[in-house]
Amino acid sequence: MPDVSVSLTGLLRPWVRLARSFVAVPAFFALLAVLLAVGMLQLHLGSDHVSGTIDRVLPPLNPDTARTLLSVIAGSMMTVLSLVYSLTLIVFTLAAGNIGPRLIERFTNDRTTQVTAGLLVGTFGYTVIVLSRIDAETVPRGATFGALLLTGVTLASLIVFIRSVAERVSIDNEIGRVSAQLIEELEKIGARETADDPALEELRGDGGAIAVSSTADGYVTALDAYAITAAARETDAFVEMKVRQGDFVIAGQEIAVVTGAEDLEGLDDVIRSAMFLERRRTSESDAEFSVHLLVEIAMRALSPGINDSYTAIACIDQLSAALALPVRGYAPPPLTKDSEGTPRLWFDGVSVETLVGTALHPLRRASAGNVTVTLRLIRAIGRLAGVAHASHHGLLEKHIALILEDARREIGNEADLNEVETAAAAALEDLNAAPAD
Repeated sequence: MPDVSVSLTGLLRPWVRLARSFVAVPAFFALLAVLLAVGMLQLHLGSDHVSGTIDRVLPPLNPDTARTLLSVIAGSMMTVLSLVYSLTLIVFTLAAGNIGPRLIERFTNDRTTQVTAGLLVGTFGYTVIVLSRIDAETVPRGATFGALLLTGVTLASLIVFIRSVAERVSIDNEIGRVSAQLIEELEKIGARETADDPALEELRGDGGAIAVSSTADGYVTALDAYAITAAARETDAFVEMKVRQGDFVIAGQEIAVVTGAEDLEGLDDVIRSAMFLERRRTSESDAEFSVHLLVEIAMRALSPGINDSYTAIACIDQLSAALALPVRGYAPPPLTKDSEGTPRLWFDGVSVETLVGTALHPLRRASAGNVTVTLRLIRAIGRLAGVAHASHHGLLEKHIALILEDARREIGNEADLNEVETAAAAALEDLNAAPAD
């Protein structure tokens, strides 16, 4: 029976997801504010020397003034908190209607909004606790003036939040953010394609294959390769995953094939537990989903109801920057070896052909007949031609040919069609002029 202990990735994943949620940061700030309030009150009620020093440094306050001041701060914090959540909901509505509904999660994960809400909640909690300790004779000056300091910090955060909201509703800024995340994901998973590793057919061997089926439904959002590799080493097996990140799996579907072992000995349970299934697909460690987000924004912009060609052009430009890395010959390595260098796991990541096709096929179909967007799409491929590895030249040529085929069918103006054909010829010339490796 292999060791089924979950690796560090599996243990930390739920906590990382919780830390990014819209609730965790405000809750943390609220707890921090309670501890700060208790600490400040202890300074006042504890050492006479410390409280005496605070009283000499800070100006005097009578109980009525302190109560009024703290009451105003507490009430203002709740009012502003309502404003922050109202603005956040407005941004959600604008994002869902004008940019894309699948971008809402990116807005809920925005740290500026979370920190601002946390400071508001924390300042309110701090103020209420200090207010409860003021009586007719006692005014904790340090804690009271601490509320004023917290209020100043919160107001500064509120200004930053308003500026952030103004930027987030700008579609060009959001396109840039999605592109930056896509490039980051591609850099994280990318490695130069090499021919050193054996082919999958050689790794399978001649032994019998044992299928492993899923027991749940959902999108494959991550795979704990460490746990599967360790378990496969104990059973001296080789695991070939039949699904990849982003795939939707149903119960009973074959998700892996195990070779080299006489029986599974619990390896199937390790594979199932190491494959993280969720009800929704996210951009976290899923480069193809980020491509989908940019394509969705572009296709929404090209719809007859919006007809915003320049937003689609911005998406195309950013996609060309992101696709430059995989077409250079970098792709996620599918083979994982154990500590002794023995192949144990084959898990196909997203291929270059899939990434390029996911981006270019929908954009080509949506922009057919739109000369402005078609020209920019061809020029984007021409930019990629200058950096593409020789093994991907044929892929880019195929997409240029498809664009030309659609243009000849949809564009009736001969001058416009000639312009498109000239741009396509220039892109093909760039491909032919590119170095062989």
